[in-house]
Amino acid sequence: MRARLSHTILAVVRLCRLVALTILVTPLLLVRDLFGPTFGPRVLRWYFEACGGGYVKIGQMLATRYDLLRVEYTDELGKLLDSLRPVPTAKITEEIRRALGRSVEDAYASFESQPLATASLAQVHGAVLFDGDEVVVKVLKPRIGEQVRVDLRFLRLCARALDLLPVLRGLDVSSLIDELSRTALEELDLSREAMHTAYIHEQMATDPIAHYAPRVYRELSSRTVLTLERIRGVTVREMLSATTNGNGGALEAWAARGITPQRTAVILLRSVLEQTMRYRSFNADPHPSNLIVSDGGTLNWVDFGAVGWIDERQWDQQMRLRDAI
Repeated sequence: MRARLSHTILAVVRLCRLVALTILVTPLLLVRDLFGPTFGPRVLRWYFEACGGGYVKIGQMLATRYDLLRVEYTDELGKLLDSLRPVPTAKITEEIRRALGRSVEDAYASFESQPLATASLAQVHGAVLFDGDEVVVKVLKPRIGEQVRVDLRFLRLCARALDLLPVLRGLDVSSLIDELSRTALEELDLSREAMHTAYIHEQMATDPIAHYAPRVYRELSSRTVLTLERIRGVTVREMLSATTNGNGGALEAWAARGITPQRTAVILLRSVLEQTMRYRSFNADPHPSNLIVSDGGTLNWVDFGAVGWIDERQWDQQMRLRDAI
């Protein structure tokens, strides 16, 4: 009874906050052109970040929709992928203690208090194990599960209403939100991500393509904590930014380390084909911050929170398409 009452209060407070933020932001977006080309993107990014939870997932989806939004919007929304306001480290270490049944000091030889990245559902910290292995520790934010579930219920109601509008007839917003809901709820269980990452790690280790998935440390992982091998290198987001802005100095420095946009593009295509055609399992969230190129040019996939599977019918269709090409 107490848990149900707490959830109801959270839902009411959350709904009031979302309505207030929407009322505040809508007029600003309507007059965005009066304040320069970057005002609209910054306001939209702030709105999704202030709403938090499931709304950040929507902003992250839009950040990769270069076919729908102008580049200034995708660049600004890209900050939602790994640069959100961090959760206090004390709350993160407490979650690790609760999930693993031991303190951070007992689990890791050293633990970086400054996060490497903060995304919509989790925060990532660097650490070192007692045997000297460098790792990253991904921890779900406290109470994020409750918040996301409340958001998804509200989004479903909004989607049903939008589907009734004549101007949006045929778009089927409800199906889009249902798909978002499914993937978001799956990402709330890091044990699933551990399983997917371990499987792809084993598969990539047996083929000749220069791609890689990190090793999983099962004994230091749970539903809310995931410990992975640390991958160092240059993110594809950094490469895209350098290419777009004409940063020749950075490109030359990376090329000396065997990292080039051309090579990365070829490996990325081959990796996606290998995952879909041979593994029949693939990373379903390949945004630029989730792709790291290490020295020598190896492409590393570092986030398997969202994974797709190819069934027999889809695989047969892909093979027929390949033969036709």
